[in-house]
Amino acid sequence: MCDNGRTYIVTVNGNGEFTPARDTQSTVVLVPLAFGDFTGTVTYPDGSTETISEPGIAKGQSGKRKTDTVTCTGDEDGVHFEAGGSVTGFVTPRGA
Repeated sequence: MCDNGRTYIVTVNGNGEFTPARDTQSTVVLVPLAFGDFTGTVTYPDGSTETISEPGIAKGQSGKRKTDTVTCTGDEDGVHFEAGGSVTGFVTPRGA
C-alpha cells in the first residue's frame, strides 16, 4: 500500500538491497531509494520464534532525486515468516 493511493504486488529479480521491483499486475517498476526500519518474525516448526530487526537505510544521494517519490508499506504473510516495513522510491512510468 503506497501513499499515492495504489497497491502493488511485486517481484524482485536480484540480490541487492536496492534492486528495482516489478509489479506483477502491470508494467510498473518501483525503484527503491530508502528503506524504513524492518521487523520480521520467523516461527519454527517447534513453535519457537525469532525476531529480526534491521535499521533503515538510504541509497547515496536519495534526497536529491528530481522526481516525485512515493512511500509504501507492506506485509508479507507466509507459513513461517511475517514481515513489515516501508520503502521510499519512485515509480516508472511516472504517475503509475
